[in-house]
Amino acid sequence: MPQDRSIDGYLGLHVIDTAPDHFILAIFGDDVQVLDRVATVGNPRREQGVPGRSERLREATYARKMTDIQDRYQVVSNGFDAAVRAVTPDKWESQSPCELWRARDVVAHVVAGHRGVIAAVRGGDSEPLGSDEDPKQAWEAARRAIDEITGDPGASAKEIDGPTGKMPAGEVIGRFVTMDLLVHTWDLARAVGADERLDADAVLVAYEALKPMDAMIRQPNVFGPKLEPPAGADLQTEFLYFLGRRA
Repeated sequence: MPQDRSIDGYLGLHVIDTAPDHFILAIFGDDVQVLDRVATVGNPRREQGVPGRSERLREATYARKMTDIQDRYQVVSNGFDAAVRAVTPDKWESQSPCELWRARDVVAHVVAGHRGVIAAVRGGDSEPLGSDEDPKQAWEAARRAIDEITGDPGASAKEIDGPTGKMPAGEVIGRFVTMDLLVHTWDLARAVGADERLDADAVLVAYEALKPMDAMIRQPNVFGPKLEPPAGADLQTEFLYFLGRRA
């Protein structure tokens, strides 16, 4: 019987196939591993170069993961976009929960992160938000470009420098850009008095991914010391306290 478990928010399956070209697969996220295979010699589909089940499963699983990454980015970016749209001209200098950042600085940080990925995938230079740039327009352009990259298999597969080394752009966006965007959605909303509610599914995925990296994310310029959440805190509050934010 198939057994399910979740790893970094993606479905894991142990599949035992009993068809003529027997194989046992372990699927974790986009990683399809053939653990055992028998009776493949003489399989006409193999000999003719027709993709077998494992190849088709690999392609289908990768496509599903990329769709998941784009869908999750869109959900989270919609939340940040709502916070950006809520900023009135007099609110750009409002203090954010990040000690050294005003509301404009939060958007500048997000835009810079997006532009870094865009430049790595498409070429060109990554420029910080200029003092004379409209932060709303800069965000809209950066968001549109990242969404296009997540919808382009070739662009998403391009290897770029990520926080933990070389990895596909889609993985950088899924694991790091989207999580960063989620956290800063709350920062910006708190700074300007916008809706602070975050997407519950996105919070769950980000929280579960960050828990094993507790020690690593306490390094300087990442996240501050985690705080003890109040008794009975909901998941979003617990998540924010874990990241050193007093919600």
